[in-house]
Amino acid sequence: MSPPIARADAAYRRLAMLATLATLLLGALAVHRLAAAVRALGMLAESDPALAAQRFLTLARWVLAVPGVALGLCALLLLRLAAQTWRSRCFPPPGARLLADQPQVTGQAARQRARLVLVLGLLALLGAALLPALLYGRLSAVLTATG
Repeated sequence: MSPPIARADAAYRRLAMLATLATLLLGALAVHRLAAAVRALGMLAESDPALAAQRFLTLARWVLAVPGVALGLCALLLLRLAAQTWRSRCFPPPGARLLADQPQVTGQAARQRARLVLVLGLLALLGAALLPALLYGRLSAVLTATG
């Protein structure tokens, strides 16, 4: 006997596709704006290198904050999924909105998946907290050392 199937939600799939499209468009716009800001920094660096370095670090904070926040949100979603799966002993948990049909896993196999999702969520949370700070610190150290 095959396991029961948790059915996908077509409206949720459409919403996910629209959110992905909007994110891609915003990302393309951000890359375009970033290229213009870097060109302006290059021109400013010729006349005032210290001010250009300061503005570069401000720009770097924003550039590093966006993926950090996005990774943090993903981490929270993963941790929530792990908690729901652990409590219900069912994966996907009851009430989960799915993008594709999934076989329902219960019992110890569901708990094992909850542990895996928990580890992924904790790693994403750690990355969201540390990566932007470490990269910003490294950029700051390089700029301080060179100028």
